[in-house]
Amino acid sequence: MNWLWGVETDVQFTDLKETVNAVTVGTAFPGTRNNVFTQDLDYLGTVRGRIGWTWDRTVAYATGGLAYGRVKVSGDFSGPLPAGVRQFTGSEKKTETGWTLGAGLEHAFARNLSAKVEYLYYDLGDTDVAVNVIRAQESTAL
Repeated sequence: MNWLWGVETDVQFTDLKETVNAVTVGTAFPGTRNNVFTQDLDYLGTVRGRIGWTWDRTVAYATGGLAYGRVKVSGDFSGPLPAGVRQFTGSEKKTETGWTLGAGLEHAFARNLSAKVEYLYYDLGDTDVAVNVIRAQESTAL
């Protein structure tokens, strides 16, 4: 059995999106409000160290390091008065950095051909988004 160590980097383009609808009931202003929160991940990458044990043509390893990704978060709040009209909205899009940690198993079938199974946990932290009040436009009679 031999030790293996090194550095690995990767980047993946994604189409990950999550939308959460939360319905709340107001107390100060009665009525039901619909709140929609959306989170998108455009790409995800890592730069990480890798250490493992080799035997025959197989390596079992642990890995961890820097993670980064392009995140977009948004929030829309629709209220009861007037019904269904958006009252607050906001979004933020930026590259977040964090960390990743994982493990894997890789086997070399030939000199230039290998396959691996790997699990990675990513944490890009939290992204805050400021929401702005949407003012209703007033109409005037001519």
